[in-house]
Amino acid sequence: AMGQLIYGPVSDRIGRKKPLYFGLALYAIASLACVFASNEWALIAARIFQALGGCVGVVMARAAIRDRLDMQGSAQAFSSMMIVMGLAPILAPIFGAWILNFFPWQAIFITLALIGVICWLCVHFFFKESLPVERRLKLSVYQVTT
Repeated sequence: AMGQLIYGPVSDRIGRKKPLYFGLALYAIASLACVFASNEWALIAARIFQALGGCVGVVMARAAIRDRLDMQGSAQAFSSMMIVMGLAPILAPIFGAWILNFFPWQAIFITLALIGVICWLCVHFFFKESLPVERRLKLSVYQVTT
């Protein structure tokens, strides 16, 4: 939840694409850090950073939908997004258990890092900035943190 509070206002100021780059890179790097964690505290720290990076997708998806679509189109897109967000926590443990049948637990985090890299590449090649410069807000650090 902390990351969502930061990414929203920051993306209103600098656009949607840069926070996506940052968040997805953080997610992929933190996922790899989980693979090499030497103890439970290192794993917990890496998971915190993984969560801070991973939450960028939901925030930017909602923002891009609002930027690009009218009220009716937004409602339809949000409905579709909710279906995916509802299925993810159901399917992810099944997929994770399947991975564990064949590989050690670190393979789950390698898979997550690869997904992060693939998402980063998709943003780079296919996502067009949805917030034009003229519509960006001029926020101060104080406004973002309060």
